[in-house]
Amino acid sequence: MATAPRSLKQLFLEALSVPPAERAAWLSRECGHDVALRQQIEPMLAAHDEPHSLLDRVAPPAAPPDGPQPDACVPAPESIPTGTTIGPYKLLQQIGEGGFGIVFMAEQVEPVRRRVALKVIKPGMDTRQVIARFEAERQALAVMDHPNIAKVLDAGTTDGGRPYFVMELVRGTPITHYCDENSRSIRERLALFASVCQAIQHAHTKGIIHRDIKPTNVLVTRQDGQPVVKVIDFGIAKALGQQLTDKTLFTEFAQMIGTPLYMSPEQAELSGNDIDTRSDIYSLGVLLYELLTGSTPVSKEQLKQAAFDEIRRIIREDEPQKPSTRISTAEAAPSIAAQRHTEPARLARLVRGELDWIVMKALEKDRSRRYETASGLAADVQRYLNDEAVQACPPSSWYRFRKFVRRYKRAVLAASLILLALVAGVIGTTWGLIRAEQQRIVVERQRDELADRNQALQAAHERERLLNERARQAIETVASDQAIDQLTRQAELLPEQKDFLDKIIQYYAESAQEAADTEQERSRQALAYHRMGRMNQILGRSQDSENAYRRAVAIRRQLAADFPTQPEFRLDLALSHNALGTLLTPTRMREAEAAYAEGLATLKQLAADFPNRPEFRQALAGFHNNLGNLFHETGRPKEAEDAHAEALAIRKQLFADSPNGPNIRRALAMSHNNLGWLFQTTKRLPEAEAAFRDAVALQKQHVAESNRPEFRLELAKYLFGLGNVLRDTARPKEAEAAHSEAVTIFKQLVVEFPNRPEFRQEMAERGIQEDGRGIGGEGEEK
Repeated sequence: MATAPRSLKQLFLEALSVPPAERAAWLSRECGHDVALRQQIEPMLAAHDEPHSLLDRVAPPAAPPDGPQPDACVPAPESIPTGTTIGPYKLLQQIGEGGFGIVFMAEQVEPVRRRVALKVIKPGMDTRQVIARFEAERQALAVMDHPNIAKVLDAGTTDGGRPYFVMELVRGTPITHYCDENSRSIRERLALFASVCQAIQHAHTKGIIHRDIKPTNVLVTRQDGQPVVKVIDFGIAKALGQQLTDKTLFTEFAQMIGTPLYMSPEQAELSGNDIDTRSDIYSLGVLLYELLTGSTPVSKEQLKQAAFDEIRRIIREDEPQKPSTRISTAEAAPSIAAQRHTEPARLARLVRGELDWIVMKALEKDRSRRYETASGLAADVQRYLNDEAVQACPPSSWYRFRKFVRRYKRAVLAASLILLALVAGVIGTTWGLIRAEQQRIVVERQRDELADRNQALQAAHERERLLNERARQAIETVASDQAIDQLTRQAELLPEQKDFLDKIIQYYAESAQEAADTEQERSRQALAYHRMGRMNQILGRSQDSENAYRRAVAIRRQLAADFPTQPEFRLDLALSHNALGTLLTPTRMREAEAAYAEGLATLKQLAADFPNRPEFRQALAGFHNNLGNLFHETGRPKEAEDAHAEALAIRKQLFADSPNGPNIRRALAMSHNNLGWLFQTTKRLPEAEAAFRDAVALQKQHVAESNRPEFRLELAKYLFGLGNVLRDTARPKEAEAAHSEAVTIFKQLVVEFPNRPEFRQEMAERGIQEDGRGIGGEGEEK
């Protein structure tokens, strides 16, 4: 027997009982191929789901079988007419309506005459669940007594059996509208916001979580000419460890309570996890964000276009922009700033820094990282207003690095093992220290939870600072020029090494995109671009490398101009010119020369301005050295000799001033070697021999003081250069002795360091044989 067709109304009522997440599949099953029917019912369901909160949108309360049924297809139940008298109250005007209640302005006629706000359940909505929520709100308001929370004055039941309660009449405006319409400054907005926090703190001390903090529930009225905040609408408030009403108040699993734009991630989780007071902290953070920027962290348009599950994902996962970034990039920045009685640039500067930190701490997805209490949030706001140091701080490099590692866990793990071997255990040791420090901190945090909270907070800040510094050092060690240089000596990179370098480049690219306002932040941004250039150069991406180096040059040039009394910025600028020149040397000699020349000019002025800083003169010598090599390679021996001679003169003076200075003797030996190589290729053999002998003598002294393998390798190269000159001057015995000494050093290095392929490569390039013969001698770059 065929089932009788159901009416549109009947189908609609059945659809309301289906959870929204399952409704699409249910409609496909029930409507079948009847496209017209589905096109009729879907807009009706959407209209029913439209109220300002998701209380009814996500899980509409199901009425008992004998109770009234909600019906969006038929006329709404009869409303309560104005003029009706409920107890001693005469209804004058409807002034509000929520998911299940109507709010009237009423006049109390006895025992005193006054205007009040009376809230009563909507006709047709008096189900057990709705009544429970209504009475919960009434009880929540009744237990609170705070000047910034609307007071409950009376309560009762209508002749028809519907509960109502009476509150003070708040003639107010939503806090965001009030501030915008009256062009309130940032400081004035913060003062009002602090009052909101204190009101919410009072509710929390009474065991009440609001769960729906938003501008329309935070009104501003005027008392004695001064603006006063009033928090209203505890309609979905939740009790902490106490019973608000003897009726059943039950939040079903998979039911989302609150307003999406202001909802905490745990409210959107639907996992059954308990919601605590930190959920209200998140909503307060959203409210503060809107007061500062004129918009919520997630835009209304974005949520309107998203499906239910996507809304939940956005709330739980998407990281908001910092308020200062939102202001800087907003198209309506001029009007936003005008509503805050300032200019767009000044508004961004006001918010940048401490206010960013306060807001982002309140908006942490992980509730354990938020403020513990609303009063804690208010206290930090008050510290800002008093020009005191706030307790909030920006997310550490370690925190961002952990997120990076979680995103690319496999690639980082595989590539780290290889890179660790290449840097001779330096990274492994550092990483192990960090891991051990992290584990120690976890244990200490667990123990500190039992101690005094104020002391624990101070200790946690210090540990976070230390861990942040260790993490930053670890990242810089992994991606430092010295560590990456180890890869340049390989004939070919392994796929895992390339993948790891890509991930580090991406990490630096993300860091470089962050707002950089202080000189330290701008300097770190320039370093990020410089490192990106270095790693792209290793990967053979010349254009990407050049773009990154030029960006580093631009930032460092501006830093040097803005802070002329800080010489380190000029030194960094010269180093970026040097890196750019090195990249361009093989194929674009003119541009490389221009880069070296600009860096050289910067260093000359720097050395002149700070004659007592030997490191600047040492860097200047390095630039002359690089220019000499470039001139040599482009067939300009006279210019090459002049540049190398200038480098040698500077290094001789440095050695005379401080013979035991770091690497000064080594640099001097390098200059002698470079001149020896130049003289050898121009057939000035006596001068070449003298230069090589000076290089060998100085380098042997340097090796005697520091027996590092790199220094021994350089000594072997210089000995080979000397041997070649002696061979060319027909002195075979002396040439054989120099070559033999060099071969011995090479072979010792290969035996002692079997995992260092560059040593074997150096031997192969010189064609070293059993008899020790070879060809060599080359210029060195600093």
